[in-house]
Amino acid sequence: EILIGLVGSEMCKETDQITRALIAKIATTRIEKGWTQAELGKRTGLSQTIIAKIESLEYMPLLETFIKLELALGLNDMINTK
Repeated sequence: EILIGLVGSEMCKETDQITRALIAKIATTRIEKGWTQAELGKRTGLSQTIIAKIESLEYMPLLETFIKLELALGLNDMINTK
């Protein structure tokens, strides 16, 4: 399952702030590259609908989805998994 629920629902405040910052960076970088949500979806294997729900903070992606987005956008230092 790619989505785990609404951002902010039962999440601690700090985690919510970090998540929102990561999602904002993803959306900003996508726009700076001139990519549509559909283009980012093609590059990650996610649908445009899922990208839209993530960017609108309707859903929070799992870590593996954040990593897919990070790699597609060239944000190699956004999430340090080491």
